[in-house]
Formats: sequence, C-alpha cells, structure tokens
Amino acid sequence: MNRDQILEILGLEKQLDDETGKKYMKGSGPINQEEAEDIKKLLSFFTESQEKIIRVLSEKDLTNDKETRKSIAGLGFHESYHLGQIGLLRKLLGKRSKVG
Repeated sequence: MNRDQILEILGLEKQLDDETGKKYMKGSGPINQEEAEDIKKLLSFFTESQEKIIRVLSEKDLTNDKETRKSIAGLGFHESYHLGQIGLLRKLLGKRSKVG
C-alpha cells in the first residue's frame, strides 16, 4: 500500500487491486495465512514498483515541488521503519544478523 501511494504521487498507476489493497491498508485487521498474498507476488510488486519509482525520480525535476518531496520522504521513512522491525523480529526468533 505504501508503494502504491508513492506511485500515485508520482502520477503512475497503483499496482495492487482494491481487494488486495484492503488486506494491507492502514487500520486493517490481522491477516491469517490463508488470506495472505503469495510472498512471490508481493516481492514482484515490490521489485516492479522500485523500478518505476527510480525511473520517474530520475526523469522528474522535483526541485520546486516541496510537497511531493515531503510526501515521498515520509513514505520512505515509513517503509524503513518497518524494515527495522524485521531486524527485531529476527532477533526475537534467535536469528543472526544479516549485517556485520
């Protein structure tokens, strides 16, 4: 959902359909294993969105578009916050760090 917001801010179509999006939007309830999307599908969405975002950001000049820069930075921070949570979950599971 976060990536779809960035895509829309940049003038691109979102990737997730409405049904999939409802599962992952802010405020939605927990998802059980049967309801979850296939991880390969989600990783594919991630990879495709990354390529689109990089392409548009390299083509657009956002120097004078403070609101767009602020929105994208906020959503980027949100994503990095959750990446940090993955590290904590790994520690709780007794996994070794992938870094260092």
